[in-house]
Amino acid sequence: MLEALGKGELDAALATPATIGYYNLVHKDAPVMLVQDYQSMPELRWEVAIGMRKADDAFVAAVNTALDHMLVDGTVSRIYASYGIDQSRPIKP
Repeated sequence: MLEALGKGELDAALATPATIGYYNLVHKDAPVMLVQDYQSMPELRWEVAIGMRKADDAFVAAVNTALDHMLVDGTVSRIYASYGIDQSRPIKP
C-alpha cells in the first residue's frame, strides 16, 4: 500500500506513523508524507503495548525501572530514530 502511494498509484493510505517512518527510511527514493490528522479520531489511533504476568512484582518493577531509565537517557528515542520513527508517548484516554 505504501509502495503504491510512493509511486503515485494511490492518493492516500492509512498506516501507523511507525510504519510510515520505516517505509521512508528504506524507500528514500519515494517517500510518503505523514498527515497526523488521526489524533482527532481515536478510532484511528494505534497504540502498542506489551503484557507481562504480574506474578513476579520484583521483575515487573525491574522492567519498569529499566524502561524509565532508557526513556530518560534517550536510548528509546535513539532506537526509534534508527528505524526512521519519531518516538512519542502513548496518549492516555
